[in-house]
Amino acid sequence: MTPQEKQQLNELLNWKKSLERSATIPLDIDQSFRNRFLSKLNVTHAGTFVTLGGDSNETITGLRGVVGTDIAIVTLKEVGGTPRTIVNARAAADSIEVIFSGDPTTDHEVNYIVIRP
Repeated sequence: MTPQEKQQLNELLNWKKSLERSATIPLDIDQSFRNRFLSKLNVTHAGTFVTLGGDSNETITGLRGVVGTDIAIVTLKEVGGTPRTIVNARAAADSIEVIFSGDPTTDHEVNYIVIRP
């Protein structure tokens, strides 16, 4: 190892030690990690829906342009008086079809996001 290589190695080791002791990550490193791990998501729709009740199947309508190959992510925001869970959710033509564990009546609230891959 040449003296220059040895100096570079020592500088790298000292820099590594300073990162290990630091409570924050320098911005240039943070940006590098972010760029590597974050993908560009094409969110086409997002919102909140209150269940209509009468059946375990609910359809979130009015989502113009949603197609069956989109990815629908649905979560419970508020559970109603008779708690139900989401069994399945899938994107469909201009809508999201959500299946609950039973009739959610009219007091469950869900959040949804539609992503186009």
